[in-house]
Amino acid sequence: MHFLAFFEKYFGLNKASNFSIFANLAIWQQAHKNRNAIRGLFDRNRFNLCDRGKTKLFNSYAPADFYTLNGRISLDNLLVKYRSVGLKPYAMLEMTRGCKNNCDFCALNRKRFGCFSRSTETVLAEAQYLAAKGIDRFHIIDPTFGIVRKKTDELLGGLVNFHTDYPNAEIEVLLRSDMATKNFVERLAAAGITKADLGMESMDDDALGAVKKQINASATYKAVEILHAAGIRVKLFHILFPDRLSRNTLLFFLELAERKINFTVQSSFLRKLPAPNSPPRFLEQDQTVFVLGIDTPEQLMEYMLANLAFPSMDWNKPDLELRNSIRKIFYEGGDLKDLFKVKKTATGFCMKIQGEKNYTYVHPERPEPVNFCIEGGR
Repeated sequence: MHFLAFFEKYFGLNKASNFSIFANLAIWQQAHKNRNAIRGLFDRNRFNLCDRGKTKLFNSYAPADFYTLNGRISLDNLLVKYRSVGLKPYAMLEMTRGCKNNCDFCALNRKRFGCFSRSTETVLAEAQYLAAKGIDRFHIIDPTFGIVRKKTDELLGGLVNFHTDYPNAEIEVLLRSDMATKNFVERLAAAGITKADLGMESMDDDALGAVKKQINASATYKAVEILHAAGIRVKLFHILFPDRLSRNTLLFFLELAERKINFTVQSSFLRKLPAPNSPPRFLEQDQTVFVLGIDTPEQLMEYMLANLAFPSMDWNKPDLELRNSIRKIFYEGGDLKDLFKVKKTATGFCMKIQGEKNYTYVHPERPEPVNFCIEGGR
């Protein structure tokens, strides 16, 4: 159980109920059983995924054929069922896969995956088809939108017309900080891009340097400024580095909140990449769950402060009282660690934020240690 979900269970706090799903989730599940029925569908069991000569992306189909399995299922009926239970379909559009860069810290390593792209005509046709079905939320899931500049320029030109036809459609993209120039961001806004996911990792340059990331904290500041000025919401990918509680990162979030900049935090724990020739073991290296023996209490402290006090993908509403406690430490002096009380248990440890709110994390998570931590034990 994720520990923020744990708060919800034991302290009666509710997450936002506006869930979303992939519009094509059910289609993909059925397509896996009928992979020969759709032209261009790639069979991962027959071909080596790392073989550069094989097709990696779907690019030779009509959206109506793909989303209905050539008429075998009714997408309209699926959408009705999703909406009848309060789910809002969220379309995932892929234009490129992989990356032309070769950064040591990134799982999208060029040597392992390569870089492939689909035609802009295919992507735009898919967007038009789904928008006509009433889907108004889109995420262009390129690892970095704009990395293939020629096709990006073509797609942005087409999205300007799409935005005219569907002015209420919301489109989300993933950017690198150094790509968020004033000119490029203005083009994004004109094309109807409403949200940008930005890799910020940390606001400590020494931590960024340790993973050989060339973009520094000042580039993140500049990118957020430009995106905000263009009216584009920002989601910040925040990495929790071992053995540190980053004051600079928390101060950055505080400054954005004080200036009413529209941003959201998405945090994850730093995990080592597998060896270049071995398959990624993502299920054994969950980046969103604290692992005792790999992660540190300092990382968990930073996670709790970032996600509870500021807009977060993991929590429903920022705690303004907690944010004010952080503000006092920065403006009046003190240590962020003083906000926490940590106690070892027989099987792990428990940590809680001191004050009126019972924000508590226990490892391992089960009711007995929770009561021990909250009540003080024997």
